[in-house]
Amino acid sequence: WWPVDIINGESNIFYKDPTAIGYTGRKPLYYCLEAAGNYSRTGSLSTSDKYKISTKYQKRESQDCDDDGPSYGDDYAFYFCKQSWSSDADRKISLKSGVHAEYGIKEYEIAYIQLHRIAAHNNPINDVYIDQSKFGTQLDLDNGATYEYKREEIGGGTTGKVTWTFQPVGSWTEDKIFVKFVFDKMNGLEELYVDGKDDSGEDTEYMRFHIYYYLREPCMKIAQVVDYDGNAVPRIERINSQTITNAPEYWPGYTKGQDYTPYGSSLVPEPSWDPTAWGDILGGPLLVEPPDASSGFIAPYQVRAGTPYGILNKSSSGTGTDWDSGQCLKAADVGVDAAGKCAPRYPERFKCADSTEFNGLIFSARNNYCETKYGMWSDGTGYKGALCMRISTGGDFYCVEEVSEGVFPDTYEPCKLCGEGLADARNPSCVCTLSSKGIDPSGPQFVVGNNNFGPAVCVSGKVGANCPNGRQDCGMIEGSSVYGECVGFNNTGKKSWQEINSLMIQNKGEKQIKELFVRSYGIWDWKYDTDSGRWKYIKVSSGWDSTGVGINPKVPFMYAGAMGNEDEVLRTKAGAVTLYFGSWIDENQKPLVRYTVDWDDGNQTTESGLSISGRDVSNPHILVHYYKYDPECDPSGKGYCEFKPEVQVEDNWGRCNDGDCSSASAWKQYAGTIKVYEKEQVVETGAIMEVAPDTLNYDSASLPSKQTFIVKNSGDKDLMWRISDIRSVVSTVPNFLTLLMSSTRNAATMSVKRGEIVTTAAGNSKLVDLEILNKSTMPPNNYSVIIEVQDMTNGTCTAGANIGFVCTQSSECGIAGVCTLKTKEVKVNMVVK
Repeated sequence: WWPVDIINGESNIFYKDPTAIGYTGRKPLYYCLEAAGNYSRTGSLSTSDKYKISTKYQKRESQDCDDDGPSYGDDYAFYFCKQSWSSDADRKISLKSGVHAEYGIKEYEIAYIQLHRIAAHNNPINDVYIDQSKFGTQLDLDNGATYEYKREEIGGGTTGKVTWTFQPVGSWTEDKIFVKFVFDKMNGLEELYVDGKDDSGEDTEYMRFHIYYYLREPCMKIAQVVDYDGNAVPRIERINSQTITNAPEYWPGYTKGQDYTPYGSSLVPEPSWDPTAWGDILGGPLLVEPPDASSGFIAPYQVRAGTPYGILNKSSSGTGTDWDSGQCLKAADVGVDAAGKCAPRYPERFKCADSTEFNGLIFSARNNYCETKYGMWSDGTGYKGALCMRISTGGDFYCVEEVSEGVFPDTYEPCKLCGEGLADARNPSCVCTLSSKGIDPSGPQFVVGNNNFGPAVCVSGKVGANCPNGRQDCGMIEGSSVYGECVGFNNTGKKSWQEINSLMIQNKGEKQIKELFVRSYGIWDWKYDTDSGRWKYIKVSSGWDSTGVGINPKVPFMYAGAMGNEDEVLRTKAGAVTLYFGSWIDENQKPLVRYTVDWDDGNQTTESGLSISGRDVSNPHILVHYYKYDPECDPSGKGYCEFKPEVQVEDNWGRCNDGDCSSASAWKQYAGTIKVYEKEQVVETGAIMEVAPDTLNYDSASLPSKQTFIVKNSGDKDLMWRISDIRSVVSTVPNFLTLLMSSTRNAATMSVKRGEIVTTAAGNSKLVDLEILNKSTMPPNNYSVIIEVQDMTNGTCTAGANIGFVCTQSSECGIAGVCTLKTKEVKVNMVVK
């Protein structure tokens, strides 16, 4: 065989593809599937600032106070009027879920902790900002006291506990405060130690301050949709469009220019192929923040998560009845006895110590996790919701839901909402709804934790100001030459923040990203690695593959010997046969990546690694194959062999003519037959004129436009032909083409002029280009004309002495003879708007 196509770019001798059409963007490419949703996470002290937690502790210690100061209220969470330090037991505040909004926040989530409005005997002292960059340094406060910032691992790292401390150093006699935060590395902030004393003068006067936590927006789940080698399965039309048309209702409305193209993708550090290393390199997870053009970066600016497509976990809406859904446990994960039981989607958020501890709300989980992060309610008799218990002797503890108010099952209760029977390995995708007991959100010790997103906000510098342009909008941090920190992302679409949050609560990021890329190459969760004692991105799955829902490609036509020929092809003894075929690929599933021709003689031709559009009759795929006679293909001794070649095409989603490329039906077979004779045969066909396509369509909105039809001589003699006529299909509608081609308008051109005689050698073809430049003054209408192509070689005498004879002109037919020439027609349509 000989492929006429030049396979690099899949061009052929008649046509050259201008560019590859497949995915040509960054590799690898990642998206943030889920972020924490820290925008409105707040506490019992109401605040309009975003990414800020403030809780009214109302901790007051007073001993022989000489100046009690102003009345104690919401202004200060901590108030001390005494001359000695308290014991650690008195300093300690055990933070609890549902009571303290900062309970469980991780070190990596904290931009900084602010000790706000510090005052000694009504004398203001400068605010203190605690962040990880300050550990190991000291600070002199306005009142002359010196403090140190310190981070320590309790027990030398053996306990999994870490402290952040701001404490006085030296022996000076000034008013002092003490603050220590205790983090569990995995579970986050658990305890707070606070104290204060008056070391100045004889009178005992007060010290007071407040604590604010300013948060970042960490990306908790990422997906790789283009691998390191550039393999990708995008919806290519969407990826190359500025907006998604006909988007599903759950699409958040992002545009291609959202943060960094396409559609808010992540900017990741090196090694880009290994997300597990990023935590150590960055000192934490990827952060959701706008591009930072303020610090000497150039586009695409700093490493960042890009735009999130989901919220990590949904908490109570505040109604007491709207709770998250769970998943039925799989036998492969928890054993046969526990299969089908209802558990939450995020068990890492829950913890329990033993089977007597009542913690949580309505969640169930496994592997010693039971305490909810966002809500707990007590009616004075005990906590409601779930009991931590073993489901088998000596087994792990599980959180078990109430069967009824205050009643728990002896064994793990099957989830009754998963349909017929239990979910197990046979039904691993079963989703159940965790039951609500009508808990009153106005009851004591209940805090609503809102996980949502909003406009990018400054958490330092101009705190609370929107920062769509990144840190430069935040101004300089007071007393420094550093811009403030900007957290969050910009919304470039038309949907409101309320709509976006609603969609992301109901639909996780994987569902959203599938609208851009139908296959992923890995999903990583930001998780605590117990082996290394560090947080890192850990690969949890290879992700999704939705290529099975695509539209099958097609081979719309297939000709042999000549364009337009679907009949028998004869070859004497042995010879070459030219095969022409087309290909059609859905716009979102482009490019065409492979085609295979089975020649039906034991040989196949495969061209793979392509990245091209489909082909129509004006630019078909063209291959030439050499056939020969072989007695094995003629067992009955007919004297010839018959062949019916087949073609298969494959798109970028891995789909073929009939979907499954391995299916016997995933091939297009030639309608005719190729015959190869054993002995030399004399077969003369004369000149044979073929014209294709038979219709050209134009639209005034898309001008100028050039289209082409082909006049092919598929015979073995020279062919003479001409364009004999151009006429309107409907006599009452003007012949628009003749008008546009007139010398007064010059609005259309045709490469073969009307009446021009063209000679085409045997086996050759002539391309006729018809270019319409503009509509000139044609009024709106639907116009149609016929271009008549006349075969001047194979006429027939229809009058005169030689009726029935082959002729090329009437004089060959005798006196009063008429030579009627064969014609082919090309219809040209144009819509003028």
